[in-house]
Amino acid sequence: MESRPPERRALDALTAVALALPGLAVQADEARVELSVGHYEESQRELYGQRSEYQPISVDSQAVNVDTRLRDRLTLHFSYAQDTWSGATPIASAPLAYGPNQGSAVGDVLAGASPLLNGNYFVDAHGQARAFTLQPGSAGIALPVELRTVHVMSYASPETRRAGDFSLAYDGGVWAATLAGGLSVEEDYLSSYVALGARMDFQQKRTTLELTLRRAQADINAKLDQDARSYFDTTAYRAHLDFENTRDTHTATLRDNREDWTLAANLARVLNRHLLLAGGFEYTRSTGYQGNPYKVTEFVFADMRGAGTDFGLPGVPLLYDANARSLMEQRPDIRNQFTLHTEVAWDLERLNAALHLGYRYSHDDWDLSAHTFDLEWIQRLPQGWQVAPRLRYYTQGRADFYHPWLLVGEGIHYVDIDPADPSLGFREDYAWLPYKYFSSDHRLSAYGALSGGVGVVREFADGAVRLEAGAEYYVHAGRLKLGGGGERAFADFDGYLLNGSIALNLERAFAPKGNDEASHAHHHEPSAHGLAPAGLDHAHRPLRAGEFMAGYRYGYAQWSGDFLHGTHAVDNNAMLNQACTPAQCASVTREMSMNMHMLDLMYAPTDWLTLAIMPQLMDMRMALSNIPGAPQTGGHHHGGSGDDTHVTGGLGDTEFGALVKLYDAGLRSAHVGLMLRAPSGDYAIRHGNVRLGPFMHYDMQTGSGTWDLAPSLTWLGHWQAWSFGAQSAAVVRLEGANGAGYGLGHRFETSLWSGYALTDWLGVTLRATHTFQGRVRGHFKPAVFAAVSGPMDLPDNSGGRYFDIGAGLSAKVLQGRLSVEWLAPVSDDVNGFQRERAGTLFAGWQVGF
Repeated sequence: MESRPPERRALDALTAVALALPGLAVQADEARVELSVGHYEESQRELYGQRSEYQPISVDSQAVNVDTRLRDRLTLHFSYAQDTWSGATPIASAPLAYGPNQGSAVGDVLAGASPLLNGNYFVDAHGQARAFTLQPGSAGIALPVELRTVHVMSYASPETRRAGDFSLAYDGGVWAATLAGGLSVEEDYLSSYVALGARMDFQQKRTTLELTLRRAQADINAKLDQDARSYFDTTAYRAHLDFENTRDTHTATLRDNREDWTLAANLARVLNRHLLLAGGFEYTRSTGYQGNPYKVTEFVFADMRGAGTDFGLPGVPLLYDANARSLMEQRPDIRNQFTLHTEVAWDLERLNAALHLGYRYSHDDWDLSAHTFDLEWIQRLPQGWQVAPRLRYYTQGRADFYHPWLLVGEGIHYVDIDPADPSLGFREDYAWLPYKYFSSDHRLSAYGALSGGVGVVREFADGAVRLEAGAEYYVHAGRLKLGGGGERAFADFDGYLLNGSIALNLERAFAPKGNDEASHAHHHEPSAHGLAPAGLDHAHRPLRAGEFMAGYRYGYAQWSGDFLHGTHAVDNNAMLNQACTPAQCASVTREMSMNMHMLDLMYAPTDWLTLAIMPQLMDMRMALSNIPGAPQTGGHHHGGSGDDTHVTGGLGDTEFGALVKLYDAGLRSAHVGLMLRAPSGDYAIRHGNVRLGPFMHYDMQTGSGTWDLAPSLTWLGHWQAWSFGAQSAAVVRLEGANGAGYGLGHRFETSLWSGYALTDWLGVTLRATHTFQGRVRGHFKPAVFAAVSGPMDLPDNSGGRYFDIGAGLSAKVLQGRLSVEWLAPVSDDVNGFQRERAGTLFAGWQVGF
């Protein structure tokens, strides 16, 4: 039976709904940690008869949020988020009659490195795009009437965004003040912000006023590679292009900046213990570069003042020569946005449910107006369950400079490259165009979007543990625009979002239960004899019956030392002529890094058995360099040659199984780990996420593609403030090869370590580790997609024998234990030719109760 009074239940319900209100920043009043993951994926775009080689956009994300009370009235919030995305994205839209997505093809699948944009075509007297098709065996020419527009697709190289945010809040009772800031880092975009907030409560906290002032700035460093430069006209941004300070001479980098100021005010009123009403406004002024450097607008130039031609064929209308050109989009450097919103949160006590209704209106000086309607029903169920179906409808008009493509009733203009020296020739000139601003970005078009989803929540241990899972489906379509007049069907798409999270309320987890003081201390607190290096799996004692443990672990590894052949350093000449035998290598790894995020979840149904599951997310970054004198194979579309950077990321393999206690003699214990690894990671990532593109390097795949056994045997001991341990662990591949034709090698690792408790809350660890990593077996299949540009593309250049020394710290933090460890390489004995390791960093936090 629910023990809390009705007033408390109503307040909890209103608070839960208010957390979702866009205008309210509800400050956590209890220490909590939340870990979340998500996956978003879009559908294929409508290309009217052709199937794109590019995979749809997909995004894998993970985040950690921490709230803690520093002092009685001072709280700290910290969050870290990481998103890795890749796939196809529209760079423009163009007349379908011009076949902009054709390029080269394999069957009906697009396989060109670049979409076809520029060229010579025809328009009729009405300005409609026309194209000829020669009919075999006929002297005539068929002239199809094709009035549709289509998106021009290109791939988006995998990218990873990392963002960190913090807020420091002081609660003065009827008032509060907040200082917040954050940083977001991408390969081509660096942004930061700082914000000040104030809150005032009136009428015994039944009315709350919040004010927020925020300043954000961003630096854009967008690399335009040789493919883009072959059909993008960049004249309008020439002052911002850097051709010299770029490692690859075939690229240019657009460098610019942006600044945003935001002022927001929100008012919330508790009308009664069941009803909350909120509303507010927001104003944002943005200055600087507002565009997308990877998008263009298609211009069709046709001088229809002269004489056209019908080719002397009956039934053919008068046609005019047309030339298509692609210009980098140009948006205004200033944008003023205004937003109004209102929300209602209603606790329906008799139904044990809550209802949230929201409306949001925004308008800017680009003449873009939008309406958003939100509906969410939160149904509380017995035994800590909660189900929340939700529905959202969004509609907007078009920006005043949005055009799918533009017809200009004149031919292309030309000017001298150097007016002082006409002998240098001429270039195309677009400064005379009557359009100051233009964009074909579908996000600026008129459309509607409808999404529906459901969230499921389960709470355990009186709210100390909260598990949440959700799914949402999204439809973007011009036909859904309120009042009609939306963009045509070529811009339609849909997508889905899956997400999950675990939240730990630390104060509830460790709160005394009644007079049972022992219950407050009964949690799995690693003490001096529990010290273990942060980089080891399953190096702690198994849990006791009924205990639960959750944790987060982060790993970072880097390869940036010398090139090695076995144990010996080699020079560029050896890499050129020997590392890719019988051919010459074109490029080598300049440096590589790997990030791993793992969630640890463990539960012990008995004293001798602990069940565990450990999902993980991976992302890798590899920077390549040309070898002087090496043959060039055509850039990154052919396997990664040239100065380039490759990024991959996503879900890794998932480990699950059990820890079985062998014996526990107090000062000494031993247990065995019986774990399996499910092939949930991607083992066949291709360059540019292209369906028929070459495979990415073996080291850049996020999973093995095979079922693997991961056994371990661990011995633990302690004496006074000292702790000791030894572990042998392995990864045994249960299948010879995965679906892409290769299999990773077996891995065997042995570790010895010692720990010393400096105080009751701080300890140090030291360990020695020897690792054997088998080489990759087999190779990518079919071989035509296994392009070799460097040693990283050959299975013989993988695996080896390694010896490392690690040092770490372990401290009690937030009722759990925070551990860090740096693992420094002592010796590398590699198979074939490989880049030397620079070191590995591990950090983890675990809490049990």
